[in-house]
Amino acid sequence: MTVETEMAEAAKRADRKARATRKANGAARPLDEIIWFKDALLETSSHHVIKTLIDAGALVALVAASGTGKTFVALDMGCHVGAGVDWRGLKVKRGVVLYLAPEAGRSVLRRVVAWRTLNRIDDVLLAIRPLPVDLLRPDADTATIIQLCAEIAAERGPVVLIVVDTATYF
Repeated sequence: MTVETEMAEAAKRADRKARATRKANGAARPLDEIIWFKDALLETSSHHVIKTLIDAGALVALVAASGTGKTFVALDMGCHVGAGVDWRGLKVKRGVVLYLAPEAGRSVLRRVVAWRTLNRIDDVLLAIRPLPVDLLRPDADTATIIQLCAEIAAERGPVVLIVVDTATYF
């Protein structure tokens, strides 16, 4: 048995044990949701948006000084994911990208047109929302964005990446 197989089997056993514990208790206890040091396993599955860079479900921040190209990088990543084209030599999982652009607004559209022209790709699953967004207050735009993702998923497939450009807006 290889190390990877042993690890996968141990992960399955740990998962079954955790589910059984939660079921026996009727509800999850906070203590059931932690992983002890000795039980930590290396996940070998490939649930990624951009391999080795962005895992599915991860929160990622591009942090740098103003004017250093964060929007360019984020938009380039989003277009590659939406097109299903490797990004800088890294494999991507094709899927819908929701690009929230509260500050960049319609200037992002110029960059999208330039990307489309340069790469000669028309079929990119990228949806741009060039409107203000407040994700900090639960009673503000969070429900709207969740609903938007559900509607996009119904029409085009699941949203695999959400880009918020820029966090200074908050």
